[in-house]
Amino acid sequence: MKYLQFVVVFLLLIILHGCSGDTSKIEQKGTIEKIPDSNIAKMEEYGGPKDTPRAIEANSLQKAISPYVQKAKETLPLAKRRYIEGLPLGYSFFVTVELTDTIGNVEISFVRVTEWKERQIIGILSTATQHVIGYKMGQKLKIDENRIIDWTITAPDGTEEGNFVGKFMDTYAQ
Repeated sequence: MKYLQFVVVFLLLIILHGCSGDTSKIEQKGTIEKIPDSNIAKMEEYGGPKDTPRAIEANSLQKAISPYVQKAKETLPLAKRRYIEGLPLGYSFFVTVELTDTIGNVEISFVRVTEWKERQIIGILSTATQHVIGYKMGQKLKIDENRIIDWTITAPDGTEEGNFVGKFMDTYAQ
């Protein structure tokens, strides 16, 4: 069983400054909370999705990823049920969320799900954030389910299911 070697995993940077009232913006309701006094998980064997980091202009990005976010949201209930029923040994479930900081920076990041009860997720931040302040890879987060913009199930051999936004981003040329 070979895990992907750790790579800085952040899909893209979105800076909210300068975003107009564009109706293509992804609607985000609910919260993402840092779990206080939690230990930072060791991330030596990262088995998560592999992506190519890059900065992209926010308005065009929001419009471009919108259909992929919609597909992820439509397929999330079945993926959630699979997670809750139990994935095979060696498989991991990740959600993709937009993290924001106090100065308005936004970064799309992976969170490995460790617990899912009703509409609340507890997970481990699996992205080494580059632009949002106050988050650390390995940090535990509590996430409202409606903050999810994508999901990914990874297999021990590195194959992925889901990751609709990430796969699109790998081919997106601005």
